[in-house]
Amino acid sequence: MFLFYSQKSSGQLGFCSGNSGDPIFTEDFGTGIANNSLPAGTTTYFYSTGYPGDGFYTVSNGTFGNAFDWHQTQDHTLGDVDGKCLIVNAAASPGEFYRTIVTGLCETTTYEFSAWVLNLVIANSFCSTVPGGTIPINVSFEIWDSTDTNLLASGDTGNIVELSSPNWQEYGLVFQTLMGQNTVILKMINNGLGGCGNDLAIDDIEFKSCGDTVIVSDLANNDTESLCSSQAPFNTTLTATPDFSVYNSHFYQWQSSTDSSTWISIPLANDSTYSFYGS
Repeated sequence: MFLFYSQKSSGQLGFCSGNSGDPIFTEDFGTGIANNSLPAGTTTYFYSTGYPGDGFYTVSNGTFGNAFDWHQTQDHTLGDVDGKCLIVNAAASPGEFYRTIVTGLCETTTYEFSAWVLNLVIANSFCSTVPGGTIPINVSFEIWDSTDTNLLASGDTGNIVELSSPNWQEYGLVFQTLMGQNTVILKMINNGLGGCGNDLAIDDIEFKSCGDTVIVSDLANNDTESLCSSQAPFNTTLTATPDFSVYNSHFYQWQSSTDSSTWISIPLANDSTYSFYGS
């Protein structure tokens, strides 16, 4: 195993073009039967214990059926019981409706933010009959530095129209932290007007590291090797080959493990190749 590091700026609405790591931050809004509010400072919207009207939100284990011509559906998180999501009824004017602080990041490192979004309105329902029709949902995602003065990346979903059945859609944004930076601020902004429509749900917000896809192989281009004790001692040279989909240059650190869980850095093993001699 090896770790690598380099610098290359990136910022667009889309997903990591290389290899995403395990999530380092996840917000799935929990589980439970009762609705609940968000922590102070997370939203400028008002909390509702039941149906959220324009400019209100709630965190619920399901949507509200047909009272607002909304889909009756579960949250997006797979495998949870009574899983919750953030439900938002857009305010009369566009503006921020959600923010959270993400810590524990590495400096000058590329990350992928993602979230699942659902248009709650059912197609051909009441809003379709009013002048102008149903207002689509349209959300901007912004990643700011910890001072809230430097925008690192942004993008928007464009108009997401109502459908006859619920359709969770995933959106992503790739960004790079700055030198000395380990904290960012995520903002979600409603770009549309309130009224008949523009009602949405958000779930499964994640931040993952983003790096190149890397192939590790020996001189015969094998990426695995099975040995019997009679073949010891075993010698080989391994080569790490990144695809340069994210980074222009790389730093290498080879590691070893006896249980594929705990990894220890090998001293002075900092090249793209590593020669192994051992039993």
